[in-house]
Amino acid sequence: MAVQTAWLVIEAVPEKLQIKIDTFSELETHASKDAILASNSSSYKSSEMLGKVKDTTKSRVLNTHYYMPPENMVVELMTDGFIFNRLWAAIKRETLSILAEGVSTPEEIDALFIELTRSWGGPCRFMDAVGLDTVALIEDHYIKERQLSPTYTVDFLRREYLDKGRLGAKSPHGGLYPPQPKSIS
Repeated sequence: MAVQTAWLVIEAVPEKLQIKIDTFSELETHASKDAILASNSSSYKSSEMLGKVKDTTKSRVLNTHYYMPPENMVVELMTDGFIFNRLWAAIKRETLSILAEGVSTPEEIDALFIELTRSWGGPCRFMDAVGLDTVALIEDHYIKERQLSPTYTVDFLRREYLDKGRLGAKSPHGGLYPPQPKSIS
């Protein structure tokens, strides 16, 4: 079996927890005792897959999540918390809601997303450019409209940024990013 001499073994079985638990049990049996055992799961934390492995093996297990398409040279290494997948989950949920409500079509959504994200530089830079005070006002509306919790969105934003005068790129105190030095013309 190829895993006997490997220093890193990555499971990529279907996203069904019991299959992953059983796979790690098998890998523990067949892989070298010092091999790193990894999961390419996009939704399960490695800690959820440890039900059948010994305590001594648990410290060698982590997630090594590669992203699609294969040309992307990004992998997240962690034992829990998927950074991009959390962002992607929110985008997927909202996209499906837009489609279910008949607000737009897949073609329109993709065209907008592709065009707009070319110049964003990422969601944090984009929020700083818009202004965190404006972001908070927009999110307040969504919280009321959709009956969402403000704890990890607007409450966090106000406590950690707005109350400290950090309103974004327009502020001398910066925002999510530190203030940018003014260029001399």
